[in-house]
Amino acid sequence: DADFPISRSYIAMLSETGATPVVQSKWFATVVVESPDSTVAEQLQQLAIVDSVKWIWKGNLRVPAEEKWEDRFVSEDEPLHNEYGYSYKQIKMLNGMKDNVLSVGFVLLIP
Repeated sequence: DADFPISRSYIAMLSETGATPVVQSKWFATVVVESPDSTVAEQLQQLAIVDSVKWIWKGNLRVPAEEKWEDRFVSEDEPLHNEYGYSYKQIKMLNGMKDNVLSVGFVLLIP
């Protein structure tokens, strides 16, 4: 198996059935689509490029869009008041505090 992105022509073929591609995974060679028309699943199954069709949700509930990317990783605490900045909790959890980090040759840069 090759590690190639899913072909745009394949995505176009799926779209021609009335399905709307939502997300794709080259690792699993998978495309998740949505459609208000349940007969689209049958049309998808008839395509030579489709191995199988699996329902992951049937219903009218729409999940709200994710929060904005820039708001997603903003910490609410104020970790910049210590020398490790935003990485403090991660470094502490991995037992990599100053003596350990510096003893293996890393240089601590403080902006």
